Amino acid sequence: APFAAPGPPHAPAAPPYGAPGGPYPFGTAPGAPQYSTAPGTPLGAVPPPGTYPGAAPTAPAAPKKRGTGLIIAVLVVVLLLVGGGVAYLAATRSSGSDLTATIDECTIDADGTLGASGSVEGSDDTVTVSVEFRNTDGDEVVDSASTNVKGAGSWDVSGSAPDDVQRVTCVVTKLSE
Repeated sequence: APFAAPGPPHAPAAPPYGAPGGPYPFGTAPGAPQYSTAPGTPLGAVPPPGTYPGAAPTAPAAPKKRGTGLIIAVLVVVLLLVGGGVAYLAATRSSGSDLTATIDECTIDADGTLGASGSVEGSDDTVTVSVEFRNTDGDEVVDSASTNVKGAGSWDVSGSAPDDVQRVTCVVTKLSE
């Protein structure tokens, strides 16, 4: 019989080598491959880690971090930028027209008669041109005038200034179809 280690005098004798409960159960000697005795596992198959008798339990794998929150944040920022750009363009552009007015002449005569003339481009409809005559000393409005122009063409307006006004500037304040 195989060698059994002696125990204390009052303890039962240790089972022999290779017997169930012995020092080395059959096939598990140091250096021998670890085989499962779990039900349903074929003989000779290496069980997954942590499933054979005496194995330390394995920690569950940490869940993978997903970038869903980051993707949503980036999409929100992109949508805000695009929306802001569209709102800016809508606010700074007129209703799609390229309507422009130029001032070619701005005069004040010795008797205080004011005159302004220019042209309108970018429309085939009737356009209203409003002009202010402003005193160059203090930039206060001296007079204002409006006229209608049919389609692209020339315009002129006139007004009057008090005697103390010597120089004026002309400003188109409204241009509408």
